[in-house]
Amino acid sequence: MKTLKILIQNALRVKIILKNSESYLAHLPPLNDNIPAETLSEHLELVFEYLNRNVDENGLDIIIDRLIECIILNGSLGNEEILREYIKQLFADTIAFHDFGKVNENFQTERMKNNLFRSVSTIMKPAYGHSELGAFIYLVYHLEIINAKFNLTEEQKVFLSFIAFLFVNSVNLHHNPKIVEPLKKLKGSIFIKQYEKLIKYLDLYSIRQTNISKRYFENFVDIINSIEIEKHQVFPLYALTRLNFSLLTSSDYLATSEYMNQLKLDNLGLIDETLRKKIVSAAMTTHSYNAKAHQLADSNFEIVNPIERSGDNLNIIRQNMAIEVLRNIRKQSKNRLFYLEAPTGGGKTNLSMLIIAELLNANPEINKVFYVFPFTTLITQTHKAILKTLDLTENEVSLLHSKAGFQTKKNIKSEELEDGTYGNEKLNYLNNLFVHYPICLLTHIRFFDIIKTNEKETNYLFHRLANSIVIIDELQSYPPQHWDKMLYFIQNFAEIFNMKFVLMSATLPRIDKLNLPLVNRPVFTDLLPNAKQYFTNANFADRVRFCFDYRDIKLEISDLADIVLEKSEEYILRSENKSVFTIVEFIFKKSVTAFEEAIKNRFFDENCIFVLSGTILESRRREIINFLKNEKNKSKKVLLITTQVVEAGVDIDMDLGFKNLSLIDSDEQLAGRVNRNVKKEPCNVYLFQINNAGVIYKKDQRYSVTRDNISAEEHENILKTKNFDKLYDLVLGEIDKKNGFKEMQNFNNTYYPYIQRLDYENIHKGFQIIENQNFSIFVPLSLPILILDEKDNDERIFSEDELFFLKQNNVIPIDGKIDGVSVWDIYFQMIKNREVEFIKKEIGRKTITGIISKFTFSVFSTDKIKRELLTFSNPEKQFDDYLYLEHHHLCYDYVKGLIESKFDSSENFIL
Repeated sequence: MKTLKILIQNALRVKIILKNSESYLAHLPPLNDNIPAETLSEHLELVFEYLNRNVDENGLDIIIDRLIECIILNGSLGNEEILREYIKQLFADTIAFHDFGKVNENFQTERMKNNLFRSVSTIMKPAYGHSELGAFIYLVYHLEIINAKFNLTEEQKVFLSFIAFLFVNSVNLHHNPKIVEPLKKLKGSIFIKQYEKLIKYLDLYSIRQTNISKRYFENFVDIINSIEIEKHQVFPLYALTRLNFSLLTSSDYLATSEYMNQLKLDNLGLIDETLRKKIVSAAMTTHSYNAKAHQLADSNFEIVNPIERSGDNLNIIRQNMAIEVLRNIRKQSKNRLFYLEAPTGGGKTNLSMLIIAELLNANPEINKVFYVFPFTTLITQTHKAILKTLDLTENEVSLLHSKAGFQTKKNIKSEELEDGTYGNEKLNYLNNLFVHYPICLLTHIRFFDIIKTNEKETNYLFHRLANSIVIIDELQSYPPQHWDKMLYFIQNFAEIFNMKFVLMSATLPRIDKLNLPLVNRPVFTDLLPNAKQYFTNANFADRVRFCFDYRDIKLEISDLADIVLEKSEEYILRSENKSVFTIVEFIFKKSVTAFEEAIKNRFFDENCIFVLSGTILESRRREIINFLKNEKNKSKKVLLITTQVVEAGVDIDMDLGFKNLSLIDSDEQLAGRVNRNVKKEPCNVYLFQINNAGVIYKKDQRYSVTRDNISAEEHENILKTKNFDKLYDLVLGEIDKKNGFKEMQNFNNTYYPYIQRLDYENIHKGFQIIENQNFSIFVPLSLPILILDEKDNDERIFSEDELFFLKQNNVIPIDGKIDGVSVWDIYFQMIKNREVEFIKKEIGRKTITGIISKFTFSVFSTDKIKRELLTFSNPEKQFDDYLYLEHHHLCYDYVKGLIESKFDSSENFIL
């Protein structure tokens, strides 16, 4: 097929076909800006320039061709060459035609203040609208060609016309905040209602209209509604229309921004050859253990794992896993789907970076990396590791999550920062909006939103998925009810968008076993095909011993306190330095508080009792983790009482564990925080039951399968042998069984039909990874700028950019702390202020959102807790989804979090 660049070069040009084209304006300059207005022709040429850059640099031509090939795969229609070429022409012309509707006289007079035109009577909504007019011109132009120019059968004409109706959605909605199902917009559309008024605009463009009457539109809407998309066409049509919308809206935005700001965007943030070589080299040389692994992988070294438990042997086994991964990825580097199953403490993050370097080295077309995590704590940890291991700068790594704030590329001298030009801020705004960074660390919510969103702003990033590596960590943390949707998208995007997916976990569900309506069955490459040899090695398997003595005994909090003290005392007596690090994990915060009350006057050192829950602020969480990791504290007697937030990738090393039973893989995650580096005798994790896990896991198939199908003995065996497939095979079977029932809501009967009919809204809504609604509570405390890290060095809570922003807004540190009351006032005033220029406001909003996250925690949204929290809040200061906890001194403690005893019932919503 012709390249998109050639199709755009040959596309209809306004300056050639539009009468008096120089009279039509597309944009006016910002107020007080002494630059001429931008003509319609100038704007479209700039859009074409950004389109070509987006397509060329992201390698999209081959992706578009592949999608079109898939749409006409079986060749049953005939005339494949004409159909292929014309579908691509239709794709290109959405961009060429998208602003043709700006010839609307009302747009020129009302929006452009163009005195060369006079307003006309119209019922267009809005009267100055241009998107629907442009869509009408696009559609009539192409329907005329389809029906008259080619020697096509009636079936072929209907098929191409159907594709044109799908693509016209992009033109129609390119200024809407969301895209909707194409045919919804056509029923009773302006094309029919305003036909007589719209048809006259064709003359301006010298477009002939002979066959496409009002009756044609009325009849054809019914015809295309009866078209059934075949299985092999479903995903390609979905992806092609989304890609079209992404390229049109992003190219249009960037072009408009260049004119309005008089700034050219030079860098789209991709991995070039220089960065590729740096990453590949760094992965081999930065750490001595990786250098050794590369050296041995290239030799005839035979992997033999030591049996005896020791820290040195653990490092040998980690090295052996790296060697095996390197050898396997090199053999299979052209494959697209990979599993990495490795034990907790086996160095999965390091292994994933070796994989990235090998895939980049073997696949020169790959130019982006997405690291996907379920928790922001994992993003923070991996960010530090990836900068060091792969020798990256902050300019090369983006953090995309709710707490990240506004990211600036350090392309100006530090002494210029205070007087930095507004132009630099505008470029940074674009880089944030379009994530123009070669490597992006983001949450699973943000990543899968890019995959399936119907929201315009997130859809800007859709075209950046092509030719990328995606590392999905902690796969087991995703709700099983969405595993089928995950597999459907992962398989299709990998195959057609040339994406490399690496799914990794210590407890890895093999989602490829699911039976889904896929054209091709997914084939995953195991990078550690004999992973069980590592799991069962004494250095991992005997690192922690699960004890079920208290699993079936009804315990009270006081009973558990006695047990914890007894077992901790026993550990102290046999430890070399007479110390102990004990962790006790509950499901609900209420039990955390009750347990602390029961043990606080009895534990060995009351100053070393720490509480960690979902209501603890980030600065306090980091203080606790740093204390636990500080070597000088290793001789102390420490008790950490926590909810399941500690499982979210928290890198700590405890001696004893006590855990409320919940999900089997959750039990394993807690065990991963105990004896992490195998430097101690086998350490025990005791399982007990106080909180009812069914309260929060009642919809999770892992919980119901464990309850109904796995005996206590099998539960023990899974944890001891690490044979999590026994659990997951049952869960996958339940998902398949559900998908087999026609009368049930499931993937096959409910979600897949959304994709078939391009129901973008329900595709998005039907795949919500977090279904529980949360709301956020802002605590106006004073928080420290700096805390001590694990080596007693300063660690920043507020970045330099954040402090600079606060200073600009007259908030300065007092006694080394930032006042939360002042921070909230900035946010409140900034959001309310409608006079601030858009980009300045958006930069400020993004920056202050990152700052606000340091003062914020979230709880499940229920009417009861909202009512109770409101009694401690100031309703006049609440905004968006935040409650302002003005009277926090009555119900909140910086060290312990929310004091749930102040509420009638907090059992089920505070974690």
